[in-house]
Amino acid sequence: MKTALSFVALLSVAALAVSAALPSGGVVSTSCAAGTRVLVETRNVTVGEHEIQVSTKACSPNIIASRSFEKRQTVACGQATTLECAVSPVAAPLPADCNTLQAVLPSFVATQPSPFFVVAPQFVEELALGTCQYAWINDNAVGGVTLEGCWTDVETFGSILTGGCIDVGQSAGIAFATTPAVNDAWIFEVLHS
Repeated sequence: MKTALSFVALLSVAALAVSAALPSGGVVSTSCAAGTRVLVETRNVTVGEHEIQVSTKACSPNIIASRSFEKRQTVACGQATTLECAVSPVAAPLPADCNTLQAVLPSFVATQPSPFFVVAPQFVEELALGTCQYAWINDNAVGGVTLEGCWTDVETFGSILTGGCIDVGQSAGIAFATTPAVNDAWIFEVLHS
């Protein structure tokens, strides 16, 4: 438990460093821009009076067939992370929608069969409520590792980026691995759905 609290404290400190700079890639997501993603499957989950749309998307149409070539699986949770505000090509989500998504996320997570979710290389797991979308992207190349993300990171990153970016008028927030190695090439975004 102490480790988890230390990680959350580290991320809280990182939230103070959230800046208006773009990540080194120069856009919210270099290889998997929101407008180019292709829907693979979707489901709606009702949490109280709110409905969260959960979608799995491929980064492009030619990626869909690549799922059958997945290799090993790696857990990508609790890693050192860079958090920044970013410029989105579309309008920012409404802060109220992001705050509502953040508020209902613990109840959503409690209904999931596992504390983890699995994302193949060049695929995205998205959660959306109203105009606010959280997107967790496996940025490994096709044939790379399948990543197992954890819902607690989604809650933590969403909270920090909503408060540090969206609530203060930025158009998007992004989190990504600080040491992009083969087993941790991932991106987390808060942006307009």
